[in-house]
Amino acid sequence: MSAAKLTSRGFRKLQSLLLCLVYASIFSISAAQAEDLIVSAAVSLKEPFIQLASTFERKHPGAKVIFNFGASGTMATQISQGAPVDVFASASLDQMERLNKLGLIGPAPAKCFARNTLVVIVPTAGKKYSSLEALGETKKLALGDPQTVPAGRYAVEVLKGAHLYNKLSATHALIFGESVRQVVTYVESGEVDAGIVYNSEAKTSKHSLISLKIPHEASEPVLYPIATIKNSKEAVLAQSFVDFISNREQWPVFKSFGFLAPDHD
Repeated sequence: MSAAKLTSRGFRKLQSLLLCLVYASIFSISAAQAEDLIVSAAVSLKEPFIQLASTFERKHPGAKVIFNFGASGTMATQISQGAPVDVFASASLDQMERLNKLGLIGPAPAKCFARNTLVVIVPTAGKKYSSLEALGETKKLALGDPQTVPAGRYAVEVLKGAHLYNKLSATHALIFGESVRQVVTYVESGEVDAGIVYNSEAKTSKHSLISLKIPHEASEPVLYPIATIKNSKEAVLAQSFVDFISNREQWPVFKSFGFLAPDHD
């Protein structure tokens, strides 16, 4: 056999080997991408979710949780417009029900996994408010935009119940934030006299303090539901994440960030 034939045969073998390696590499990359789990969640869940995602990823080798945090209403709108999301966790039942009516949730129903309460926060060196009635004297009171931020809708409900909403609206005292986090920022910077936020948000703030705890009966229950999105490309992994988050074994983490059990009285 000639040297030329040996060289040609060796070249073909090398070429075949290289092609196999390329295909294996492409398959590995595709498999890794297929394990990406996109979770859109209320920004108030950021700290516990990031912590819990590390545990979830360890239990599911190859999985990577990618978060999109923001106002629940904004997240719901993005999903309704076709955003590629696998799991949705909201700070309100309303947004979840809205997507459910559009046929975008499922196949399993949403699960409520946490509950929150509302508080009034003030700058660390600011004036304190010991009652809801006292809030009627604020010159600037921040709350989330009730159209997209559940905390803002709950806050409006509280203010209306205390007969303060019309009064504060008339004096242009209400400052609306794009998220509950923005409300905290307004308070911390001293741009406003006070803000109404979740208890969990207040606990993460280093430059404001809780001035008043709002009775839970002053608004509808602040419940957090979670569910898979019907057109998820990672349906099995998505449901695993939902089951993981809603498992009561995760309660020490949620509790450490100021949340309550969904059935808390």
